[in-house]
Amino acid sequence: MDDDTPIIDLHRILTFFATILFPGYASLYFVLWLIWDVPAVGMVLGITALLTLFCGLILAGGSAANDGQIVIKRDSEGKKTFLLELNRDPDQLERMDIVKFKVTEDPTSGYDDLAD
Repeated sequence: MDDDTPIIDLHRILTFFATILFPGYASLYFVLWLIWDVPAVGMVLGITALLTLFCGLILAGGSAANDGQIVIKRDSEGKKTFLLELNRDPDQLERMDIVKFKVTEDPTSGYDDLAD
């Protein structure tokens, strides 16, 4: 195992909790309340909703970071060139399941003939 490889994948764990475990638990508790009138349904569902929201906020905040960007350049004839600019070591990419890039267009593209 490399030193850069996390032992626990926090993103996958939080995704499981926010999309499967917490909603499933809330649904099960609600059904049990309907059948057997279990206590404090409002408190349990409220706390579960807050935990789900908290996990979602953490996941949304973590998705703001990009692994780099793809810059689209156009020459004077309209031909596109895609440049990959990485924010991390390229060797780390092969161990990642998901890679996120911001796609931008070079504002000076298409004006190559003015540079002469």
